[in-house]
Amino acid sequence: ICADAEAFMSANSKHYDLIVVDIFEGRVVPEFVMEEPFLKQCKNSLQNDGIVVVNYIMWDKSEWNRSLEIFKTVFENGKVYDLGVNRVITGGS
Repeated sequence: ICADAEAFMSANSKHYDLIVVDIFEGRVVPEFVMEEPFLKQCKNSLQNDGIVVVNYIMWDKSEWNRSLEIFKTVFENGKVYDLGVNRVITGGS
């Protein structure tokens, strides 16, 4: 699905095996992507054993730490794959 992610997830009632969030404004991840309401909507939209994948470019270490902390409050089993400034974060239902 290619749509406004924030609007789509807030109205979504379907469940998916995989949700990939790869959203940038320029080279910056919009703030809503790593906020609890959006992440909870993603989690609630997963099938049992579903996975969410977020692509994140880390420019600011303190912002990254805050974002990761929020992610892990929603996805306790969250994992980070460090690819330099690029991070791929996964979590499951």
